[in-house]
Amino acid sequence: DGAWATVGAGATVTATHGLRIDAEDTIDFQQIAGDVGGGSAAVGAAFVTLIHHNSTVAALGAATTVTIEDGDVVVAATSSEDISQLAVGAVGGGVAVTGSGVVTLATEVTAATIGAGATIIAGGTAGDVTVTARDDTTVFALAGAVGFSGSAGAGAGVDVGVIDKTTDASIGGDVDIDATGSVVLRATSSEDVTSLAVTGAVGSAAGAGSAGVYSLTTATHALLGVGAGRASVVEADGNVVVEATDVTEMDLFGGSIAVAGTGAVGGAAAVPVVGKDTLATIGSGNRVTARGLGGAISVADGTVGEAWVTPDATEVVNPGAAGGSGLYEDQSFSNDPTSGDDDALAGQRDGSFDSTYDGDTHAGLARDAAIHTTDRRGVVVAAQNITDVSALGISAGLSGGVAATLSGAVEVIDATAIASIGDGAAINQAPGAIDGSVAVVAGNDVTLLDVAVAASGGLTAAVSPSAAIAWVTLDTEATIGSGVQLDAVNLEVAAHAAETFSAVAAGAAASAGVGVGGSGNVVSLASTTTASIGDSAVCVLDGSGSIDASDVTTVTDIAGGLGIGGSGVGVGASAAVVLLTKDTTASIGDAATVSTDGDLAVDAASSETITAIAAAGGGGLLVGVAGAGAVIVVDSDTVAEIGDATITAERIDAAGASVDVTASNDFSAFSFAGSVGGGAVA
Repeated sequence: DGAWATVGAGATVTATHGLRIDAEDTIDFQQIAGDVGGGSAAVGAAFVTLIHHNSTVAALGAATTVTIEDGDVVVAATSSEDISQLAVGAVGGGVAVTGSGVVTLATEVTAATIGAGATIIAGGTAGDVTVTARDDTTVFALAGAVGFSGSAGAGAGVDVGVIDKTTDASIGGDVDIDATGSVVLRATSSEDVTSLAVTGAVGSAAGAGSAGVYSLTTATHALLGVGAGRASVVEADGNVVVEATDVTEMDLFGGSIAVAGTGAVGGAAAVPVVGKDTLATIGSGNRVTARGLGGAISVADGTVGEAWVTPDATEVVNPGAAGGSGLYEDQSFSNDPTSGDDDALAGQRDGSFDSTYDGDTHAGLARDAAIHTTDRRGVVVAAQNITDVSALGISAGLSGGVAATLSGAVEVIDATAIASIGDGAAINQAPGAIDGSVAVVAGNDVTLLDVAVAASGGLTAAVSPSAAIAWVTLDTEATIGSGVQLDAVNLEVAAHAAETFSAVAAGAAASAGVGVGGSGNVVSLASTTTASIGDSAVCVLDGSGSIDASDVTTVTDIAGGLGIGGSGVGVGASAAVVLLTKDTTASIGDAATVSTDGDLAVDAASSETITAIAAAGGGGLLVGVAGAGAVIVVDSDTVAEIGDATITAERIDAAGASVDVTASNDFSAFSFAGSVGGGAVA
């Protein structure tokens, strides 16, 4: 499956008003499966499977020659996938067994390219050359199963997805481009995945299990002059932009409940695995000039902005509406601000929030993280990720005999965002006045919610363990390579990382005999954030320069365990563990030369705010045992340095100029571990 739009290798195209090569592919999948059964022995199953491989390619071939008298050259590849899958089963009988499954296997390639050796002239008053690749993916999957039985009931639901995406916008090596406007190279990817696996079972003996497991791998690349052959030469009277961005939202939920007369077993798991490689680069040895004579272009700046939108039924709204309506305390629902508290309007969402509403612009609105952009003129290289992942595993069991439930939420994230100008590149070295700046910016923003809850009650015995694990590796780099020659008005090299982690695990078990409840959390982060100018680089600035690296980390880690054995033994245990390793560096290399007609700042900043709480309780008539532990281990290095370099910061006016080299680390932690045990022996 796919769409291809190409101009073949070696072609010659001459046109008055422009050339457009456009490939577009839109895919909409809907899959539904269901089963209903009954009898003395009932077995049912519902499954849906999607296997999809797609390529969307727009290409201007190698060694082509394009001359546009007064207009633009556009190479654009756009694809989107909207996938909805539903598998639900329900059976009842003397013995009832049912299962449901959803499987998604998708490989998506979206590419827009200008081949090696091409020559392009975009003339006229403002002739642009634009190469864009974009792929947007939306997935909703539900696997549900319920079994009812007088003797034995079982339900199982599984949702498994493997999605592999490549989104490339590229200009090859040995390319010559001369544009009277701007040259823009953009790769954009987005993913929105919702997975629900829900099961239930009722019987004399009952078992229910659910799992949502997703693997998402993305490669989002904007590459100028990367590859074999002679270096490319790009000259634009306007701007040169090389930008790669990837925004991911993933929500996985696994839930199960089992109710039985003699024995109930339940389990739930949510496991998202995300790997992201986002790269924007001007390759080594390339000659790129942007005179900055036209208008500014909005480009990602490595940070995250907030948009406030009217929520849907599943979104978390802003609870901070001070002085808000007394009828709607959390402001998720409200009345029209012009009508007062009219009971007739209760429960209706208000779509007209404004600054006059109870003094809070954001009352009742949902926060929507978005890439923050800045208008820039000149050469811009930007790479940015936003990753927002939630994993919830919740299981419950109730039995007149023995009940056992377990739950797990495991998140594994590996995200790279690199923006770079390669070794030996020449930036703004072509003849002519330069009225633009140079910015190399990278950003990695990660928000994780990790929740695992298990609860059970049994007359004889009850056991409920749970675990929440977040394992994250980040690499955020904004670099100017060794030996680069660069002229600009202002220079910004910035790498920004931000992480917000919330992990909650709880296990509770109650029984007349033995009750054991426990939970464990582990939050691990390894983050490298680098902003640098390489050895022997030469940067001549008519304005100011900044090299800025920052990494802000916030962790909330809560674990609870409760075990109650009415006439026997109760055991509760919990552990909350936080492991952070961070390297944050801003630097100018040895033998580099930086000359400014303004201030120069080299700044590295890191902060960690950590809350770790572990609580446990155990109680029984005979024995009550409880234990809890909270562990925080942090290794954070923050370095700002200028090597054996030559730095000249002068200003021709009376204000003068300064050179500031600053490194800062702000660490704050609160930990609590407490347990209570009660019994004849405690």
